[in-house]
Amino acid sequence: MKKIIFVSLVAFLFLEVTNLYSMDEFKKIEILLMKIEKSDYIFIRNGKEHSAKEAVSHLRLKISKAGSRLKTAREFIKFIATGSSLPWGDDYYLKLKNGKKIKSAKWLTKELLIIEKQP
Repeated sequence: MKKIIFVSLVAFLFLEVTNLYSMDEFKKIEILLMKIEKSDYIFIRNGKEHSAKEAVSHLRLKISKAGSRLKTAREFIKFIATGSSLPWGDDYYLKLKNGKKIKSAKWLTKELLIIEKQP
């Protein structure tokens, strides 16, 4: 009986630690979405320009479709926020105020590193 209680306790603690880690990653994703929404950039998806608000709405839709398969902020960048899931789709870009385009993956990865350096 003690062994069953011990195993149950260990399993419970493991799940709690996993949930905390996932919540931390979820918070990073939310911060990235907030940074996108507050940016002055134009987001280019499949050759069409979209506002930051439209981009966030689209990314949230993709997050909801990914469900529990999405576990980390890096997975969010790699699988959700960097390109179209359509076979003919393109990479996502950000158009800066000066007209220069950069891949969303580059910008998001840089922003994630800034987030992770914060205490």
